[in-house]
Amino acid sequence: MHVAEFRENPGQGGSSAFSTWMREVFCLNNNSALGDLWDQFWAESSDAVLVGDQEMRVIWVNRCAQELFSCQEELTGEKIDGHICADKPLGETIQRLMRESWERRAEHRLVEKAWLKNRPFLFLLETRFLKLENTQAAGLMLTVKDITEHKIFYEETNRRYMQKIVNQVASGLAHEIRNPLTAVRGFIQLLHEQLKKSSKKEYLQVALDELDRANFMIKDFLLFVRPAAPNFSLVHLKQVLEEAVSVVKPDAEAKRLPVPSVSGDVFPLMYLDPEQICRALVNVLKNAVDFSEKGTIRIWVHNDEKMGKVVLSVQDMGPGIPPEIISHIFEPFFTTKEEAPGMGLALTYSIIRNHGGEVHVFNNPDGGTTVTMELLYVSRYPAS
Repeated sequence: MHVAEFRENPGQGGSSAFSTWMREVFCLNNNSALGDLWDQFWAESSDAVLVGDQEMRVIWVNRCAQELFSCQEELTGEKIDGHICADKPLGETIQRLMRESWERRAEHRLVEKAWLKNRPFLFLLETRFLKLENTQAAGLMLTVKDITEHKIFYEETNRRYMQKIVNQVASGLAHEIRNPLTAVRGFIQLLHEQLKKSSKKEYLQVALDELDRANFMIKDFLLFVRPAAPNFSLVHLKQVLEEAVSVVKPDAEAKRLPVPSVSGDVFPLMYLDPEQICRALVNVLKNAVDFSEKGTIRIWVHNDEKMGKVVLSVQDMGPGIPPEIISHIFEPFFTTKEEAPGMGLALTYSIIRNHGGEVHVFNNPDGGTTVTMELLYVSRYPAS
């Protein structure tokens, strides 16, 4: 059976003719039960499947592929490089991949990112030639698989492995550094009090400030490698957000940026550790301020009542994060700033996870970056 038979005569061919042809391709005609299962597998697969001919016309698509292209009408016989791919997620990539496969007579495999439902997804696209024994290729099958969750799982596993190594090696080292720093600060404090009228007093103050900064960094590090259990209490989320904004307000004003704004119709009463959540928010907001040169940093509060959680989104208008490093920004000691220790976002990740939440980051289509923090809540009250 040639593909033209069910493309040009849909009444006689259509999906049933395609099924017969596919059974021939995969040698399933001698086993009716197995063939029926095979048909059901392709039709109900969670992967999008599209089969096209050398003229770039659709031979067959499954339900998932029609959903991907947002098409309700019959697609058999339609041009793949026509309206079905126009302005659709992955549309240009699918056209290019299938065209190159036919031109080069080579099967392809690639990973591509696309935006669906206002969030980024990662897809694996593969092409495979379909042909009967001892015949030329009669069709090209494209499969599109959503591998977003696989990538998240891989990154989470890798992050936990790195955290385990950091915990084992550095926890004791941090204590060994902190103890002499405490002694040095004590002696400098004594000298500072004895030299109240000396012109050298300001040098001692600089030394004290730098020691305090070092101690603060060590405290952050120890909180990350050996996080304190959250001290849960019922807290109005709006109060926590306002406290975090007040902390970063001087930094924003120093760069002549507007004070970060908070938006939301409902601010829940939440069961959390207010000090830790404020710290997590401050780290994200400070990072947004550091990389922003214009625009307002916005905090959006969205209530997902079905899932019983609140999503806090911090959106900036900065340059965005290069794709090659975006998966590393929550790792300890990872930083692109010259003087930053690289613990802020790692600590944020640890705090939110210890609250049973999730943290995600992505670049916005129109520029800038959004960090989302998901937290569970118990009740809510209207914004005032």
